[in-house]
This record gives sequence, C-alpha cells and structure tokens, in this order.
Amino acid sequence: MNREKLIQEFLIKNAVESPDLNKIHSDASFRNYYRISKKNLIVMDASSEKNSSLESFIRIANLLLEIKLSAPKIYAADFEKSLLLLEDFGQTVFSKVLSEENEEQLYRTAIEIIDYLHRNYNANANKKNGIFDYSEIELVKEARLFVDWYLKEHKQISLKEKSIIEFEIIIANIFKDVAPCRESIVLRDYHVDNLFFLQNRNGLQSVGLIDFQDALAGSPVYDLASLIEDVRRPLNRDLKDRLLDYFINLSDLSENQIRNEMAFFSVQRNLKILGIFCRLKYRDKKDSYMRLIPNGISFIQNHLNNDNMDDLNKWFKRNNVDLGPSN
Repeated sequence: MNREKLIQEFLIKNAVESPDLNKIHSDASFRNYYRISKKNLIVMDASSEKNSSLESFIRIANLLLEIKLSAPKIYAADFEKSLLLLEDFGQTVFSKVLSEENEEQLYRTAIEIIDYLHRNYNANANKKNGIFDYSEIELVKEARLFVDWYLKEHKQISLKEKSIIEFEIIIANIFKDVAPCRESIVLRDYHVDNLFFLQNRNGLQSVGLIDFQDALAGSPVYDLASLIEDVRRPLNRDLKDRLLDYFINLSDLSENQIRNEMAFFSVQRNLKILGIFCRLKYRDKKDSYMRLIPNGISFIQNHLNNDNMDDLNKWFKRNNVDLGPSN
C-alpha cells in the first residue's frame, strides 16, 4: 500500500474527513510533512526513520508543553505506520517573516527561550526519560563528518588515520578545556527555519518550536550558536554582538564561559554542517545547501583566534587544510 493511502486511512481513523493534503517541501529532512488544508493540522510521515524518532518527538513536545512553551500539540500517533497528526503553526516561519522592523525583537525572544529552557529544565531528572547527554563522544562523531565528507569527498583530501585520530583528540580536548555547562536541554536545530512567529500568542509562547526530536542534555550556548551563527541567515556583526551581549546579561553563566563555549560550539557545529551538506550532495543527490558552505567556513574562521582553538589551527596547517572560500 502506498504512503498516501496509508496517510488517508490514518486521518479517517482519527476523524479527519476528506483531507486535502499538500506536501511541504523540505530538502534536507528525510521525514515528509503534509499540511491539511483548512484544518490547522500537519501529518508527519517518518517512515524512513526508526520509531524512536517519533517517540522522542512526542516526549520532547510534551516536556516543552509542560513548561509552557509552544511545541505542536499531538493529536494522534500510529507507530506501526510511523505517522503523527500535529498542530499546524501555519506559514509564519522566522525565515519568511523576519524584517528590519522585527528582526532584533524576534531574535531576542528566541534567546529568552534558550535561557528559559536552561532555568526550567532538570537534565538529571530527565535522563531517565531518554534525554541523554550531548557527550564528548557525540560531538566528536559529528565533527568527524567534516573529515569524511567535506575534506575527503568534496575537497579530495585524503588524510592518514593518524591525522584523523589527532583531529578527534583535539576536538575532545577543546571540549574538556572549555568544560561546557551540561544542565540544559539542547534542541540542536534551533534556527530560523524551525521557529515560527505565532501572532496570536504572547511572550515566549509567541515562538513555535519544531524539529526537536534529537534533543539532548547539554549547554544552552549550543542553541545560541545555532541561532545567531546560522549558515542560512548570517547576521551583521553589530546585531550578532548585541544579541550575544543580551544572552550574557540574561544568563547565570559567566561572560568568559559563554564566549569560550560560543567559539567551540560554533566551530564544532559548522564543521558538522560542512560535512552534512557535502553528504547531502554526494550521497543523497541533494546539492541545494552547497551554496551555504562559505557561510559555515566564515563562522569557523572567525573563531579560530580563540585561545582554545590553537591546536585545531595547527592541525589545519599541518595537514594543508585550507579553509578559504569553497562552493
């Protein structure tokens, strides 16, 4: 039976009669989403993923709703068919509605949510619910995508195993030296394509949150780096500095700690992103994100003067890795 017929049966079973399905384009995701016209509903089809992804989405959504944030309400689930029926936040995604007039205020509200999550989430209590640490092992594995897909596949640079091991050790050691906070929930893909401006809600609830099924327990600064150093929408330097200062003033972490974590997480995240974009091109035949690679390179370069990045800088030079502009 094809997926569309399964979806129709799922909807009829849940009292959604004569649904008019409109597929929502998403190039990077392997989940499919369908908007049900005039019903304020979305169908998530996660048939290409394990059921644990759906379970995690539901678990994190409920956690966010419990602390009074705007995650989509979940109306029905069919784990056998890998389908969810969700609240539709509409089409006011940040990437479409941000303007010179509302930009700084919307980003500030999104930053307030990051701080709110840090203050209202008990990482230790929720590990038993399947929300695990954003560990050194996971961060190193993500950064390794840069070596395997950006350097090897895209730049055609083959490194000896010794050099690859050195790279992994350097990333792990920077993480240990920075000693990031590990007490928040990290949504991990906290950027303008996953945030919605909900005009009929106030305060923090005016920001709708999606794509959080991979959330882990870690530092709030990771999501800050994801938000204000986003390859999809780089901010001008003055605005970014103001937003970073705004988070520093809100947070109970020290300014020095935040700046060091910002440097590490931006570098680590953008190494991962370069790898992911190249993997999408060479493995999955999806090359639309390659145009964003220079933005990721720029973010990495901007943080390499941080004292904690000295060994990584030396590794780049020792292995003739040029982080100049690349498409």
